[in-house]
Amino acid sequence: MLTVPNYKSGDVVVIKLSTGEEIITKLVEPDITAYSISRPLVFTMHPQTGQPVLIPWLMSLDPKDPKPIIINKSSVVGMTTPAKEITDHYLQSTTGIVAVPPGFTV
Repeated sequence: MLTVPNYKSGDVVVIKLSTGEEIITKLVEPDITAYSISRPLVFTMHPQTGQPVLIPWLMSLDPKDPKPIIINKSSVVGMTTPAKEITDHYLQSTTGIVAVPPGFTV
């Protein structure tokens, strides 16, 4: 039986496009033909350290601009929820909020 995950507004998701790009983004609003997303980032390797880093998917986009970006569903190959570490890194990159590690006490 095929089950379809029910993603909702505000979820952090990974979208694989037919172009091969993998975007990590916040879902603004899904609709019948398109997804509205905000603050889309992609992974790349840092040239000096070789470590994975998140960079803007659209270089000309103002990162502080709250307007959503529309992606046609026909361009999407797949979508899923990223690993917790990826979600935490995305949220830190886009909001500056650092997730508290488990067991941390003040």
